[in-house]
Amino acid sequence: REYGYAVTLIEFDESESVRLRDTARRLAELPVDGMVFNTNRTIEDFDEFEPLNGLPTIIISMKEHPRCTTIDSDQYGCSQLVVDHLRSRGHTQIRHLAGPKDSITADFRTRGWRDSLERAGLEVVEPLHGDWTADSGYELGEKFVQDTEMTALYAANDQMAMGAIMALRAHGRRVPEDVSVIGVDDSMQGMVPHNDLTTVRFDMRERGRKTFDYFFAQLSGESKVETVRLPGELVERGTVADRI
Repeated sequence: REYGYAVTLIEFDESESVRLRDTARRLAELPVDGMVFNTNRTIEDFDEFEPLNGLPTIIISMKEHPRCTTIDSDQYGCSQLVVDHLRSRGHTQIRHLAGPKDSITADFRTRGWRDSLERAGLEVVEPLHGDWTADSGYELGEKFVQDTEMTALYAANDQMAMGAIMALRAHGRRVPEDVSVIGVDDSMQGMVPHNDLTTVRFDMRERGRKTFDYFFAQLSGESKVETVRLPGELVERGTVADRI
């Protein structure tokens, strides 16, 4: 709105196969000045894709691209932030409730968690994978109950974190006294009364503004390809306690 532009949006169902080349050609048939692809799953022609001449193209993705600027919230760095915080509170047995295996976001969050533990010389127990929902968090939380060594649980989003907390408490594990829990996204604020979940917050509005800034720079003639990662912010509430 600030620059006098409107948005033409094409959405795809999760079950659809998507190729950037085909989507770009489809968009190019419309009266557009450029395009932004928002991806969170594997795209088969991602690395081979070449932007169309005269149409600035930005990809919202954690993956680097050889010919397009990519921008995203730092899905890898947020996990480093979480592990560093838990370690500062005395935790060494830190488990991960990961997102779906076909999610790029979930993959980078898992990589960040794993690498952070390995760099610190801490044990890495293979994560369990949910589907982003609170129900899957509860179901897998019941499995985490059996892990008596675990002192902290890092869930890949807030919904799964809330489900896991309910499961832990239902089976007699206190949060945060027995198990500390951290989520990602800060998506429960305003939805859950007295939200007490410690989490990582991403400024999605800022990501949108930055995306258009880079798009407008290309529209103005800049050709530099960049990889842009926007850091998250740790929001401390009440689901993390010191490990005594």
